[in-house]
Amino acid sequence: MTDPAIEAIQQALDVTLPAFYIEFLQQHALEHTRNFNDLTSLLGVEDVVQRNRDYEIQRWMPGYIMIGNDSGDYGILVRDAVTNDPRIYLAGLGVLSVDDTAILDHSIATWAERGYPCDSEEVIEPSPYTRQREAAMEAYRLTPDYLWHQRAGELQLELNTIEKAKAGKAIDLKTYLARKKEIQANIALHEANNDGYLPFHQWWMR
Repeated sequence: MTDPAIEAIQQALDVTLPAFYIEFLQQHALEHTRNFNDLTSLLGVEDVVQRNRDYEIQRWMPGYIMIGNDSGDYGILVRDAVTNDPRIYLAGLGVLSVDDTAILDHSIATWAERGYPCDSEEVIEPSPYTRQREAAMEAYRLTPDYLWHQRAGELQLELNTIEKAKAGKAIDLKTYLARKKEIQANIALHEANNDGYLPFHQWWMR
């Protein structure tokens, strides 16, 4: 690992790599991209510039640098040295947003001690977006909208169950027809009582 290689990255991306990341690159002689577990792939020096350009990281998330990915749809990032932020971040690469960026760990050292996890279920702090959504879901569960849609789902499940029972010949035709008629009547009555109740995604965005 050479200083010119590090300098080339900084000039190409117009960033200042944090000292802890430079030390990590040098410590692991990370010239080529390497897997650190079954999912976590950390970029070698030769790939850092291209991957950041491919996903336009500096355009959509100024001050961030992509250093790896989960071998899928999530990128692993650090902050530019000027922020003096030692944390490791996880962000979806489909729609990049600081508000939808979670904290994987407080430092690269403690992240390494944990075995470089990069699953969204293993973050130590969820993204602001996730926290907002979870809070909204808690509020939604107290609304008549939630209760109406929950009951609608239960009725649909009852209908699906009776259809599966018929297909598997678990009930006779007479029982099936009577039960189906009853469920369909309950569904019709329930839908007639829909006072404009919204599913969660519409309720939240209203």
